[in-house]
Amino acid sequence: MYDDISSQFGNIISQTGMVTLVAVDDRQLSARMKTQTTTYTTTTSSTTTTVPQCNITACRMQIQSYIALNWTYDTINFHQCDGCSRANFSDFPPDWPNRWSIMNFHFYRTSDADCTGNPYIGNLKFCQKTCLKDITCVGFTRAKSAPDSNSNAACYLKKNITGAGVYNSAAWQTIVLNSTI
Repeated sequence: MYDDISSQFGNIISQTGMVTLVAVDDRQLSARMKTQTTTYTTTTSSTTTTVPQCNITACRMQIQSYIALNWTYDTINFHQCDGCSRANFSDFPPDWPNRWSIMNFHFYRTSDADCTGNPYIGNLKFCQKTCLKDITCVGFTRAKSAPDSNSNAACYLKKNITGAGVYNSAAWQTIVLNSTI
């Protein structure tokens, strides 16, 4: 093979295991020794799926409006409830009871802090559901002396849990709806 190339293009000079061609005529070399280049293209495709996070405030408003009118509903039909657990009339999504945080503080009863209709008497689940039905409610105060969550006790729904009127109490606690988890 090298003899054929050497006879047509010039001398072959071997240097440390490499072959170097010395061309007699550049045109002959380029015509005879074309380099073929193969280009490979790889296309990577990725898909990003956004899973909606439950907007508890918007979903709660939609549910509350249906409950107020005594209309049946299925939250799967509410875009406001995208990302939230499914619920049907007259319940809220089943994971919402886990969205409450117990705080060891109490709020004085004032018109700025209290929702209308206080006090409500019932077990913990009743107080939670009553608060969820009142769109202004962000939590409620309940006696620490209630033996357990199934015991009936007074609960005072709160629409504002900021500002003055907050104090620590051995007798009361505030249960707050966490709408960000």
